[in-house]
This record gives sequence, structure tokens and C-alpha cells, in this order.
Amino acid sequence: MKKIFRLLFVVVLLVAVVAAAMLFSPNPTRAKWLSEYFSETLKEKNELLVYSGEITGSKTHQRNALFVGAIQEVELPYTFSFDFSVELSNAKVETDGSIIKVRVPGPKMTNHKLSILDSEVERTGALFILDSNRYTSMKLEVEKQLVEETEANEQYKADAWDVTVRNLTNLLSAVAKANTIGGGYSIQIVRDDSLAGGAPLPQTTVLIDKENQTRTAE
Repeated sequence: MKKIFRLLFVVVLLVAVVAAAMLFSPNPTRAKWLSEYFSETLKEKNELLVYSGEITGSKTHQRNALFVGAIQEVELPYTFSFDFSVELSNAKVETDGSIIKVRVPGPKMTNHKLSILDSEVERTGALFILDSNRYTSMKLEVEKQLVEETEANEQYKADAWDVTVRNLTNLLSAVAKANTIGGGYSIQIVRDDSLAGGAPLPQTTVLIDKENQTRTAE
């Protein structure tokens, strides 16, 4: 009789174990996502994206001591991406006889992103602990340096302006071709940084000839 009760107890225990395993097992079919929006900010944009770039490199932070030299080095490999855009909400369109002048501010860097893979950061020197606050400060300093270098790069700004002229030319040349009354129109694309609150600079003008649509700089 005891053997029968013992056998029944074992059977019931096995059934309970199997049921618990099926109930609490990490079955992917039971998984679900719970999503909630905490805030949503929407803004109207009137920008012409004209130029994008990506830079990969490495910056090394050194901590030096008197008479000893470098006692700590942190090498941060990075990828830095950026965009240059033209704010079209500040554009001005004027007419001068048969010439339509389109005045726009020069391109400015409007977006950027710094990516640093923490697992690839190399550290040497054990005299000073690199805590999270100091590490975050280093990354912010790298980002600031890259933003300043990119904004000051004259080649980037020149290339972005060339793309601006080309895009506006493609957009507006059809207007010059379509309006043939009175001999047609020519279009001037004028760079005027004062439209965006900047200091007045020598204006760059590109003329789209109304007859053969060639562009000549003034």
C-alpha cells in the first residue's frame, strides 16, 4: 500500500514539475512589448539639406605630471556625421527688370552625431581611475572639438554652397525657360549671410542665362 502511495506521489510531483516548467518557461510566444510616449515635440522645418559627411578617426586624451610626462592616456576612436543645410524661410526673392534675384543665406551645419564604441576605447596608466563623469566629459570635449573643426572647414562650406547653387538652379531654371514674355527672365542666386542674422559678407552671385541656361559667377 505504501508503495502505491509513494508511486502516486512521484507521479503527481512529476506532473506538477512539468506543469510549472510549461507555465513559467521563457516562451517567446508569451513575450510582449509595453510602449508609452512621455512626450512628443513636432516642429515645422523649411531647410534645404545640401551636404552630408562622415568622419572616422581617433582622439587621445593625455594626463601629464611634472617631470614624469604622460601618466594616463585614453584613446577614443569615433565616427562623426554631420549635415549642412540652407534655411529657406529666410530666403528673399526680388525682381530687377528681367532678372529674378533669389537671395539665400549660406549653408550652416544643422545636425551632427558623435558615435564612440566604448568597447574599443583604449586606456593606459593606472595611477588615476577613469570614472564615468570624467569619461563623459572627455566625450563631450571630443564632440565640441569636432563641431568647431567642421564648422570652420572652408572646403566643406564651399562644397555645400556649390551644391546649394546647383539644387536651386535645377529647381528654378524651368521658370526662366517657361516665361518667355518680354524676352524671358534670367535668375541670379545670391548668397547673403545677413539674412540669417550673420555679418554682411561679400555676396556670391550665380547668373542663370535666360537663353542657354549657362551659369556665370559675378
